[in-house]
Parts: sequence; C-alpha cells; structure tokens
Amino acid sequence: MNDNKEFEPRLKWRRSWPDTPDDGTAKDPNRPDANLRTYKEHRPNGPGVQWYWVANDLALIEQGLANSKEEAQQEAERAYFEYLERQDKGK
Repeated sequence: MNDNKEFEPRLKWRRSWPDTPDDGTAKDPNRPDANLRTYKEHRPNGPGVQWYWVANDLALIEQGLANSKEEAQQEAERAYFEYLERQDKGK
C-alpha cells in the first residue's frame, strides 16, 4: 500500500530490543493482547531487503511483506484497525 500520502502512525512504534534498529513493535494501550511488529529481512530469492509485518490480537490478524519500514508499519496498522472495525460491527 502506497498512496503517496505521508504515513502518520496512530500507534507508538518502538524498537523491539535496544540493539535492533530494524525490528519494531507497537502496542495499543487499550488492548493489552494486541501486538504489531515489523522487521527487516534479506530477500530469500534475490538481492536487497524486504520488511515483514504482522498484526496480532489473541490470534493472527494479518501478515505480509513491504518494501520499506514505513510501508510495513502502515500495513500493520491498517490490518489492525480494520480488524477492530470488524469486531465493533460484530457486537
């Protein structure tokens, strides 16, 4: 997803560990079981790197790959907040 708008995160992203600048997590303060994560990995079938992203609540919500850290964070947040909307509609 890249719609040419600058991404403004809705959640606070932090390093997963102090010595891992290319591994980040975000937590929703209102849902302690929710966890979003991004990290950089080398492409398995070619040169360069890609960013893996995942959104979890009590179970996997969605996961995927992106070309940049910002795109990975954006996709993780999109998946998470769409999940919350579906949960609200189901009530």
